Amino acid sequence: MKTVSKETLKAKMLEYFREVERTGEPLVVTDQGREVLEVRPIRQKSMTSAEVLLVDWLFVAEMDWENRDPADRIIAATAIRPGVTVVTVDEKFHGEGSPVKAVC
Repeated sequence: MKTVSKETLKAKMLEYFREVERTGEPLVVTDQGREVLEVRPIRQKSMTSAEVLLVDWLFVAEMDWENRDPADRIIAATAIRPGVTVVTVDEKFHGEGSPVKAVC
């Protein structure tokens, strides 16, 4: 972990902030040799499996697609978010108005 005095940080604060953002490595700030602060990047919280499932289910409910089959809608919703292609012989996925890219 990198350490820097308050005086040095004040003179080159933007450089140090950019380094913390770029590397993800925290920076410890000292005052007269004593550690007083830690500067670290904010990590984005990733969604839990339950949150991902909830988002998919909400999307299924709001999806603008005439196909009302719940299983088809779940398959479509699960494919849309990551942008994957559905491989299926089911014509409902190949027809006009299908929300997903599908191949046979």
